[in-house]
Amino acid sequence: MSEQFLNKEDFSDSISAYDLYVGAVRNSLPFDTFEKQTSFRAVVLTRPIELARADLDVTFSPPEPGSNSISKFAFKGRIVDDNSPHQYLPNPCANKVVKSMDTQGLLKLYALHTTFISSDDYTVSSAGQPKAGDIVNVELDVNVNSYNLQFGRFMSIASDTKGGGGSVGELSEACVNMEALFNKKFNYKALGSGDFDIGAAAEAALSTGGSGRKAKRPSKKGGPVPPAANNCNMAHRGGTKLPLTWEILGKLYKVPAIQEVNDTISSGEGSLNSINRGEAGDSPGTSADYFAPASIDISGWKSKADLPVGYSGVNISELTVGEVRAYQNGCYTYVKGKYKLAAGSSIGKYAESHVHDKGKPWTKPGTEGRVLAVGRFQIIPCTLEAAMKALKIPNANGGGPVVKTPGYKFDSDGQQRLGTWLLLGKRPYLGKYILGFAAPYDNPYSAAQAMAAEYASWCITCPVKSKDSAGVLQVICDRNESYYCNKGRNKCFKDADWAVNFLKEIRAACEADAVIKAFVASVGGP
Repeated sequence: MSEQFLNKEDFSDSISAYDLYVGAVRNSLPFDTFEKQTSFRAVVLTRPIELARADLDVTFSPPEPGSNSISKFAFKGRIVDDNSPHQYLPNPCANKVVKSMDTQGLLKLYALHTTFISSDDYTVSSAGQPKAGDIVNVELDVNVNSYNLQFGRFMSIASDTKGGGGSVGELSEACVNMEALFNKKFNYKALGSGDFDIGAAAEAALSTGGSGRKAKRPSKKGGPVPPAANNCNMAHRGGTKLPLTWEILGKLYKVPAIQEVNDTISSGEGSLNSINRGEAGDSPGTSADYFAPASIDISGWKSKADLPVGYSGVNISELTVGEVRAYQNGCYTYVKGKYKLAAGSSIGKYAESHVHDKGKPWTKPGTEGRVLAVGRFQIIPCTLEAAMKALKIPNANGGGPVVKTPGYKFDSDGQQRLGTWLLLGKRPYLGKYILGFAAPYDNPYSAAQAMAAEYASWCITCPVKSKDSAGVLQVICDRNESYYCNKGRNKCFKDADWAVNFLKEIRAACEADAVIKAFVASVGGP
C-alpha cells in the first residue's frame, strides 16, 4: 500500500476529524474474499486450440518446422471453486441456463469466460492436453480491483473425465456438446464477435451428441409411427435375461460400440456424482452437497449453522455400490393410485439420518424428499436393487447393515459396469438386439422403445397408451416425447428416428467385435 501524507489543517473541525476517524477504521479492516488466492480449479469448456497453428497475432514463438511441439495452446474455462471469480456469470453447464438461452446467447456466454493459456510447451498429443469436461488447475493474475479474468494460465489436469463428468462442476449435455463448435477451424479471437457466425456454429454444436454422431433435435411430437409389422410397444417387454456378471461387464463396457452408447446415454442423464430427488435438476451440485459421511448423523440439524467445523460431504464416486444404495429411498411401486414400498425393499439406512440439503433439512420431508436417481446413468432405487441382486452385491434393499464391498465400487469404472448392465441386462430385448441376436431380437423399433423406457432422455418411437377411469385407451405420451413425459418434468433429447438409426449402427458394430462375438457364442446366440 502506498504511503498517505495528510495535512493536519484539513482536519481542523469536528466533521472532518470524524471523517478521518471513520476512514482510519475502514482502512484498518481490509476485506479480501479471496485472501490473495491465485490458484483455482476450473472446468474446461472448449477443446484446446494450438495457438501457433491458429493464425493468431500472438507474441509466442512458433514451433520449428516439422517439430512435434507446440508453443502454447488455449481454451475457455470456468472456475468451479466454491468461492469463484466467475460466480457472477451464469453457468453454461447448468441445464436451466442452457434451456433459458438461445444458441447465440449461449455461445456469447462461453466467450465471456476466461481464456487459459498453457504455461509450458507440450507435445502434440491428446494425452498431454485437457479436453472439454476435464477439471484443471489454473492460475489468475491479481490486478488493482480483483483478477485479470480475460487471460489466465493452465497448469495441470486435476481430474480426467474419461468420457464422463468430472468430480467437480458436473456437466450437462449441452456443455460437453458445445465442444463440437471448436472442431472446425475458425478465428479464435473472433469468438463472440460479429465476424463469427455464432448462430450457425452454435446450432451445429448443439446438434451433436456426446458420441460425435449427428443427433437430431426431437421432431414435433406425434408423426408417423412404424407399421403394424414393426409395432414397438409390446415386443420389447419380457424375455430371458443375459447371464451377466461384474467381471463380464468389466470387459463388455470397454468395447468401443458399448462405450459409445454409454457416453451418449449419460450425456442426457447425469454425471459421476449427480443425484436427484424425483425431478430433473432438483439437486444442483454434487452428492457432496447433500451426503454426510457415515460417521456424522445429521438428524438434529435445522440450518446451515449446524454444519460441523471442517465438515466435508461425500461424493458417491468415493463409495461402494452398497454404501450408495444406503443413501437412497426405497423401491416403491404404484398400486391403486398410491405408492407402496415394494416387497423386500427398504428405505436406505442413511436416507434420513445422513442426507441434508446443504446443511438444511430437505424442503420436502418424507418419501418424496429422499434421494432417488444417482450417478452418470441416474440409477433409481428399484433399478439399483435389481442390478445388485442380479450381480450378487450385498445389501440390495438398502435398509440392512451397510456393507462396504471393495470389489464393487461406485467409481467411474463401477458406474460403467452398472450402466452396461442397464443397457444389456435389465431389458432382455434391448440387450440382445444390441449384441446382434437373431429374430425375434432384430427389431430396431422395439429396441428404441425399450431404450426410451429405460432412459427418460430418449424419445419414444410409438405412443405410450393407458386406460383411463372409464376403461378407454388414451395416449399418455406421444411419439418423440419422453416415455415419462407426464412425470418429473422429463423431456427427451434423442429423436426417435435418430435413435432407431443409431441402434442399427451400434448393432452392426457389435456384430463385428471379437469380444462381443465370443460372449454371444458363450450364451448360445445369436
